[in-house]
Amino acid sequence: MPRIARGELILALALAESTGECEASGIATHAAALITYEAAWAIDQGLPQKAKLVSMAESWVGEACQRVTLLGHQIHGGISFCRDHNMHLYYRRVRAGALTLGDTVFHRRIVARELLRESLVSSQG
Repeated sequence: MPRIARGELILALALAESTGECEASGIATHAAALITYEAAWAIDQGLPQKAKLVSMAESWVGEACQRVTLLGHQIHGGISFCRDHNMHLYYRRVRAGALTLGDTVFHRRIVARELLRESLVSSQG
């Protein structure tokens, strides 16, 4: 027997809620790719703002990955925490990346430092 709440199927309510979140996750993933390409281009070109762009990318990508993996856990439910499903591996990789490469707070401090350095250089020059 299907489960019903407020006169609608519970599955339909859950899908309506997660559709917007899935769309936001797709946008965040696309933005993460774009900022990563820009940081890679800055490194390739040897631009002076490469440290700032890399930290901006690290910060954005880290947050986007966390958002997407947590949404994946919500969508898949309890099965996503079982060893038979790969979803828990993605979450562990995201957490390991934050621990080894620095979390968003660390990279935002680098961005702030680089912005301050740029403003000081432009005010002196």
